[in-house]
Amino acid sequence: MARFGDFLQQLALVLFSTLLFIAVTLFAFATTWAERASDNAEPLSWWASADVGTTILTLQVLQGLLAAASTAAVSASFERLQWLGMQKEKGLALINVLAMSPTTSGSGTLRIILGRYAKMSARGLALARGCLSIMPWLAGVLLFAQTSLVTVFDTAAIYNVTSGIGPFNASYVDPFIQSMTSPDSPQTALHYSYYSNVHNLITNPLFSSIATPPHCTPTDDNISCASYILTGGLSLTAPWTPPGHASHPLVRIRQVPSIQLDFHPPPPPTFPPSSCTTLGSPTALISAKLCLHPSPPLLHAGLFLCDGTLPHPCPLDTTLPLPNITTAFTLSSLTTTLLASRSNLTILSLSDLSPPTPLPFTPTVLAAYRAALVYLLDYSAAGIPPPSSILEVFWSARHSLPDPFLDGIVLQQLRSVLAFPVWLFNANNYGNTALEGGVLNPGLPGEFYTRGEVVRAVVKLDVERGFLQAVTPSPLLDPRGLP
Repeated sequence: MARFGDFLQQLALVLFSTLLFIAVTLFAFATTWAERASDNAEPLSWWASADVGTTILTLQVLQGLLAAASTAAVSASFERLQWLGMQKEKGLALINVLAMSPTTSGSGTLRIILGRYAKMSARGLALARGCLSIMPWLAGVLLFAQTSLVTVFDTAAIYNVTSGIGPFNASYVDPFIQSMTSPDSPQTALHYSYYSNVHNLITNPLFSSIATPPHCTPTDDNISCASYILTGGLSLTAPWTPPGHASHPLVRIRQVPSIQLDFHPPPPPTFPPSSCTTLGSPTALISAKLCLHPSPPLLHAGLFLCDGTLPHPCPLDTTLPLPNITTAFTLSSLTTTLLASRSNLTILSLSDLSPPTPLPFTPTVLAAYRAALVYLLDYSAAGIPPPSSILEVFWSARHSLPDPFLDGIVLQQLRSVLAFPVWLFNANNYGNTALEGGVLNPGLPGEFYTRGEVVRAVVKLDVERGFLQAVTPSPLLDPRGLP
């Protein structure tokens, strides 16, 4: 009866250890399941949504119990082997008894393994008991040795949207500008909703995000190297985010059409006369020349500031020492996954960027692009007083343009001006006069149709996958086998 009781005790230890091992494995794999649910826009289960602190606490408690139970099961098993060996007719050598005894300390076990006079059988028994006893504790150390933090998303709602910024469409420019004119007025209306966004368009997190330049490395003394990705954020997403789900403060939108602007070191401030257009009144104090010259794959752009009160305010020869600011840039199209805040609509991050596709400035595209910039900058055509015009920002800084710090500020504004036609004259903005606000427009190209997900971010502890696969060979627990 005593032997049966010992057997039940050992069986209980083995079963308890197995259950603890399964629990540890499930919690260790919680991040894998959470990532799958996040990728599929599914709600996270209670155990998959556990945060880092809860996961660490749970794993430590379970691993400690598992190590203690496993050690007790190993000791009980060797103790039973010890008594079975001693009951044989020839008995069991004393050194073998000590090798299997749970009362033999770690140093004693080590002395048996390394001792000169111990037989191989004793050394093998001591080594087996030592390894089996230490493995659960070693596994607990290795479990946390290779970990990292990952962010997954718990989805509360999914809804259909149109979103993003497509390539600059030259065919939109003339109809839009015509719609801004009236037979009763010689002037072209420049709406404040467009005018107000110009100066910080590429630095405003409502519309744009900073990207890593693919062709150069930005430094403190190399401000000419920069890249930006225009997505339009939630401001160019229709319809608005559905109400409710207060515990989920974020919106994630996948496969968002986007435009990347890559700015290069500026070219020499010399442009062919045919590439320049005079802006403003020829007799006003504030006047300028806008110069655009293609140098594939780059487009060279320059703004030359002139004093309209001089006898020759804006000479065609841009080699004359006029205050100026120049840059060179390229355009590319790509898709991104957008994460934005529901409360203030700002873009928080971009991920899953597709390889960019270059967008060349063909003669037709360049002519329309120039017309869009002239519409924006020519205050005379819009009937705007020169001091209230966009050019005033550059005019006020004309004497300080050689200063790198101030030049960096004004350069950001020039980049925003150059991004304006791309932002306005794409299929998903009101430069497309057929677009309707606040609805899913049926006439948009298919790439603008995607879905929004109301989500919350959960930071998870990610255990090293190789270790998990080594201790759990089952294909059901292999992350590569997950759909």
